[in-house]
Amino acid sequence: MSSDKSNPPDVVMAEAEESVKEMSGKPGGDSNPFVEEAVQLGLRAQLAPAADGALSEDSITERDVEKEDKALLDECNPLAGIADALDAAEDENPAKRAAEELTIKQIQKGRNMTIAAISAPAVEMVRPLVEDRQMPTQFLYKIDPDIDAIVAVIVKNIGSYMLASPAKREYCGTDRGDLFYLAINERQQFMPEDWSPVQLPVNKDTQAFFAAKECAVFRRTLEFSTPICAAVDAKQRGHKLPIVVYGQTTLAWMKPNQIKSQKEKYLAADVFVPMVLPGQLIRNIKKGEATKTVLELTAKVQNIWSLPPLITKITPIAPEKQRQLEMAPMSFSHKAPHEDAAYSQAYAATFGLYGCIALASRNEDLRHFVADVVSVIVRRRQSFGPKGTAISAELPDGSSLRLSVLTAEQVLRRVRVGARLLSPAVSFDSITQVTIHQRPSDRGDLARQAPKLKNIPIVNKGNNAMQALAVIRGEQPLPPLQPLHGNPEEDLFTADLTLSDKQVQITRTLAQNEFTALAISCGFGTGKTTTLCISVLNRMNTIRDTSVMVGMSNSAVTSAVAAMRHIDKTGKCKIVRIITATNRNQLESEHHTDDDFPIIWKEFFHKLVTGFDNSSKPLDDDIVDATHYLKQTAEITVKSLKRRDLRVEVSTGAPKKKLTQLFFQLFEPDLVLGTIASIRSAYTNTGMQQFSDEVGLLLIDEASQLPRYAFMTVCHTFPQARPVLLGDVNQLPPFADNELPEQLHRYAIGSVLRDATSFNRFPQLPLMTVHRCPAPITQML
Repeated sequence: MSSDKSNPPDVVMAEAEESVKEMSGKPGGDSNPFVEEAVQLGLRAQLAPAADGALSEDSITERDVEKEDKALLDECNPLAGIADALDAAEDENPAKRAAEELTIKQIQKGRNMTIAAISAPAVEMVRPLVEDRQMPTQFLYKIDPDIDAIVAVIVKNIGSYMLASPAKREYCGTDRGDLFYLAINERQQFMPEDWSPVQLPVNKDTQAFFAAKECAVFRRTLEFSTPICAAVDAKQRGHKLPIVVYGQTTLAWMKPNQIKSQKEKYLAADVFVPMVLPGQLIRNIKKGEATKTVLELTAKVQNIWSLPPLITKITPIAPEKQRQLEMAPMSFSHKAPHEDAAYSQAYAATFGLYGCIALASRNEDLRHFVADVVSVIVRRRQSFGPKGTAISAELPDGSSLRLSVLTAEQVLRRVRVGARLLSPAVSFDSITQVTIHQRPSDRGDLARQAPKLKNIPIVNKGNNAMQALAVIRGEQPLPPLQPLHGNPEEDLFTADLTLSDKQVQITRTLAQNEFTALAISCGFGTGKTTTLCISVLNRMNTIRDTSVMVGMSNSAVTSAVAAMRHIDKTGKCKIVRIITATNRNQLESEHHTDDDFPIIWKEFFHKLVTGFDNSSKPLDDDIVDATHYLKQTAEITVKSLKRRDLRVEVSTGAPKKKLTQLFFQLFEPDLVLGTIASIRSAYTNTGMQQFSDEVGLLLIDEASQLPRYAFMTVCHTFPQARPVLLGDVNQLPPFADNELPEQLHRYAIGSVLRDATSFNRFPQLPLMTVHRCPAPITQML
């Protein structure tokens, strides 16, 4: 749960919405019950200060983090043994009975210790030498309810060591991502001081249990001389400043005086990064299993938390990295080769992008909080309701429920949260406590816009987009546009619309390859979208390539699709709007189109396969692949096919080509639309490189909101395309977190449209005539 308080709550009150009594009584349940019903869970508990064992920068020594990475003792998953142990008979397994007696509050104590143990660097034990082995601190005969320890089971005897795993299986599923080893054993006396490497009998491996006082993380790294940047204007947490670390998507924290004492402009540090790995399920999930079954079997590993990086000490930045940061974004004064300047530009922008992602998660709290269930209220609704912070609620049996926060209220030392249950309904009749935690937000759209750092396209005359990118970073301006020859109105398709002189000039310019890049200054209502659509249609008559239009929002993309369908009444232009099925389902219906990829590929493949099935043409591999994908989505069945050879091929084997690659090869779109993140994802899939090279025109709408890293991304994806920036420098600037350091803002955000139009760096064609007037002004006239 996110909180602005210095002492965030250890226990929380929450409300979730879902049907309990009514739904649990339905046989088999509804396939999507929470659309019709809603339940409120009231969760109540007191607030408590943060757990002990907080990390300390001084506690991490160079010796601790430089230990040799040795092979694991056993390649077998440690959970295999405990899975068998917990499934054994009750009378033969005291560890299972002990674990079942644990209350959820005792589990919370163990979790607090887990965080401290994993974070502490001095306990890393990967096959320690004899002289380095540590004796166990305590053996237990029964569970102490107040002990702050994780109850573990010895699951495998490997000689002088015992392989241990937590007795409570949900520890491994949610908290214990690091399946750990302990150097521990026992003798007949069961006394720690009598510890010796005598092996246990095999029949006792699953019977002994003990308190795990130390554990070791499987993986962790130490990054040396990593560039960092302090967000000095950001809100402090516990008298510490947030620090952006290159290569890390979470913030580190340092005391302000440690930063202010540094006089260098560019800072670097040695950074300790704990690596927490998710637990492995020792269960067989059959291919094609029902979604509900898969969710049930994987419920215990749905919650994954991470640990923040720690700065061990400030170090001088490497001269090469300092030069890369100094060269970006304007490198003309350094006379650097194109390759060095392009890499420096991408490196610095990536640094800034890490800052954007890290700051977006600064209010996330990934700790767990115990809450009491105090109420369950049924509500009837027909919609999901507003979006909110994603949280998870773990039930006593270890299963996980997904919720979305709607309201939050803090009263004294208590917090009450209203949330909607998004998982299938369960019965809360016997559940009095749950453990909730905030789910990390998905920042995949930002990550997918990161520039390339390897195999960056070169800057030459054939790579128009890379030439434009070089100009943005400060190289010589592009040459002006050459006069167009011939009759301006000759053979110009206008869709029976009257175009202004500027619209005609833009249309004729974009229909030819006589420019490298272009900036079109246009405001609201100037006919920008109409001009673009007519330009694409005219370009199809002269040049055989693909045009790509990207927008900064789904609203702009949807408007462009609607405008093209309105202008191109004959359907001459084959268009596709790139968007995933998941993202499409999350959008409002007003942003859906019939040309969305999840819709159009099914319709196109179905038409193609049906026509082939009714013909006598030779069998084609692409048709077989298309039939495979239709079969996977239940759009077609094998029995419905008429041709025997097609039925045989579809019944066996798998598609040879990826879905996106196959669709582009068969459909051959003339215009591809989407947001920058969706376009980048589609064209970086396997087999899509050939289609990237076929893009000749790159139209970037709402360019005033275009950040540097996004412009680099599309230029790296379509190096040969001719970029066209459309927008108004006086409209909305690129979005950036107000706490993003100025240095990182300059690297990653900037103002691409302003840079392109300043000092005539790009040729410009203004589009200033307003063709529509706002309603209030029209009424006044």
